[in-house]
Amino acid sequence: MSSTIKASTPVRSNHRALGPARYDESPGCIAQSAMNGFDITHRRLFCQGTKLVKAEPFRRGYHSLTPVACGTKP
Repeated sequence: MSSTIKASTPVRSNHRALGPARYDESPGCIAQSAMNGFDITHRRLFCQGTKLVKAEPFRRGYHSLTPVACGTKP
């Protein structure tokens, strides 16, 4: 019998809002797009043939990204 490891469909939760935009006037400024933060939960599924033999919870958190614009604040 073959063994396989699969993952369940991830579910997003604990959504985090963006912070206020930052303006950077430095010569080496690198602009950054904004992104909301969130957590993802899913399970790793260990199968022997077609039988589920073990399931492990897996959680990953992503911080929100504050938008950065190069130049002076309008």
